[in-house]
Amino acid sequence: MKRTFIFIILINTISINNAQWFWQNPLPQGNPLISVCFTDANTGTAVGSSGTILRTTNGGTTWLSQTSGTTTYLHSVFFTDAGNGWAVGFNGTILHTSNGGSTWTSQLSGTNSWLLSVYFNNVNTGWVAGYDGTILHTTNAGASWEIQNSGTTFHLRSVYFINASTGWAVGAASTILYTTNGGVSWDSQTGDVANYYDVCFTNADTGWVVGQLGALARTTNGGANWITQSSGTTENLNRIVFISEYTGWIVGSSGTVLHTTNSGDSWINQSSGTTKYLYGASFTDAGNGTAVGGFGTIVSTTNGGLNWFGQSGEMTQPLNSVFFINTNTGWVAGLSGLILQTVNGGTSWISQVSGTVNNLHSIFFTDTDNGWAAGSSGKIIRTTNAGLNWVNQSNPASAHLNSIFFTNTNNGWAAGDGGTILHTTNGGASWSGQPSGTNQSLHSVSFSDSDNGWIVGDAGKILHTSDGGTIWESQVSGTTLGLSGVSFINLTIGWAVGQLGLILHTTDGGATWLSQSSGTMNNLSCVAFTDADNGWAAGYDGTILRTTNGGENWIDQTGLTINPLYGISFTDANTGTAVGYGGTILRTTNGGATFVETDYADKIPEGFMLLQNYPNPFNPVTKIKFSIPLDVKRETRNVSLKVYDVLGNEIATLVDEELQPGEYEIEFNTSSIKHIPASSVYFYQLVAGKYFETKKMLLIK
Repeated sequence: MKRTFIFIILINTISINNAQWFWQNPLPQGNPLISVCFTDANTGTAVGSSGTILRTTNGGTTWLSQTSGTTTYLHSVFFTDAGNGWAVGFNGTILHTSNGGSTWTSQLSGTNSWLLSVYFNNVNTGWVAGYDGTILHTTNAGASWEIQNSGTTFHLRSVYFINASTGWAVGAASTILYTTNGGVSWDSQTGDVANYYDVCFTNADTGWVVGQLGALARTTNGGANWITQSSGTTENLNRIVFISEYTGWIVGSSGTVLHTTNSGDSWINQSSGTTKYLYGASFTDAGNGTAVGGFGTIVSTTNGGLNWFGQSGEMTQPLNSVFFINTNTGWVAGLSGLILQTVNGGTSWISQVSGTVNNLHSIFFTDTDNGWAAGSSGKIIRTTNAGLNWVNQSNPASAHLNSIFFTNTNNGWAAGDGGTILHTTNGGASWSGQPSGTNQSLHSVSFSDSDNGWIVGDAGKILHTSDGGTIWESQVSGTTLGLSGVSFINLTIGWAVGQLGLILHTTDGGATWLSQSSGTMNNLSCVAFTDADNGWAAGYDGTILRTTNGGENWIDQTGLTINPLYGISFTDANTGTAVGYGGTILRTTNGGATFVETDYADKIPEGFMLLQNYPNPFNPVTKIKFSIPLDVKRETRNVSLKVYDVLGNEIATLVDEELQPGEYEIEFNTSSIKHIPASSVYFYQLVAGKYFETKKMLLIK
């Protein structure tokens, strides 16, 4: 871990908006689903990140989104009947519905801890467990919650009661707690050395715990003794469900599903039909069950798991670029040569054969027939029939090409790593290199006509040509931050976006660039303008910004997803599409108009600031900056910065000490962490006295 220190005071505010963007892929949506609860074979509810709540009343044939009123991570859901349910999540969030989710209302939890599990014994009596040993209890359906003394500070991942008196809670560092008086007092029980993720009992004597790296144990005497059982796997086991003393299922990472019919004496692996991380499961009888997981995965069975079938889209490859030639016809390009086309505004997407396995970073069309895509290792492909056939085009580049742009069917440019610029005057039949004068990686190109164009890249690089690229000259951007997207609507007016929410604007063709206030510190990947007033920028953490006055003000439309967005395309001021990680395709037909805006600035004391990590995504090293105000020594005893996975497990402690006022930079290196997933979302949380803030980051290998 590396640390730098500079005296500085910073101020930070947060605003959260919900806007009218909707999912087109994956369907029904693409956020991770962490928990699911069915009250009968037909009626169930699933919850996950970005305040996602889904509901089905036909066994999962269709899932409908419900309005949660929050964008926070929801980690657990429990229903006592078809109408009454609760969902809990980060920062002390508790939601309640009495009408099957038609409306959800917030309940006062009395804590800021992350809440990871909720369980109700009846419509009035329930418990919630979470971080730092938090256990909450209610006897009035959550109208009020009281804190119970768990006797531990370890994170509790699961709570389970068999009646109003007898229950268990499990969590990190082999923690197993037991109560016989409804939680008035909790006693410790001894289990294996493991981080436990879930607990389940069929009666007062018989129960199981599951956890990290295949951990599985059983008790037949109420937990007085826990006996290790062989799960037959080293995958993380996240959820265990029993419908009788003998019949149960476990779900976990890499699509793991295990089944037993003999109380766990032996477990049989079932093929779930997915390799996605499974976080939650619910069974109502020996036949009907549903499991949920990463990228919005939903799988279901009606025969006890002999066969599992998907109820969600499986196309979750990263999508890097999108281009619409009109409101109905568009294409997206992504990982391993993936190209999708729609002719109905994204209602359906059809895969096209690109003829390459290279990653495609950019796609561009001049009309409904003629298009090009560019990608890794200098790959350029072309179609003249709307993508029915794609043909390879030879060119002198070997570097990754990040952006391609054409002004007509003949004149085009491609830009990429190492300062690479290519040009064609015959539709790509031949490509020639143009001198860029830089070795910086170039990420985006935009031309206003066949002569005037701009390219942006790393370290604030902006290049301009007025002769079709014969000569490229550097413009003064005023920044050293990386620039990822550029959009010009005419010869003089343009925008560029990049790291840490940077937005630059010019009204004189780039002779001068001025910064605009974006209101975010998230990296911005792309930008699109339809005229001098209407524009959008998108980036990490699902960030979407909109302006209707040329960037004088940017409105946050973030909230539908936490997936990074890599590409955006608008055909008019209302109709647009954004694409990104996990196969994300989002659509709006009203410009993303904001319905609700909630200001949470009062939750962040003046002077504290936790910045977005950089780079993000990362592999394997990223840096996190934060600031502590001048009076921190009077307000806090200790400052902590910790990293957690999506299940709430603590991955690393980066800071846990007294700190002087100032700005800090911490390096987080995942190479030394064992059993870390290849690619996953992580959370890092800064805590200093009453102040806390959490941000997301993405590890991609």
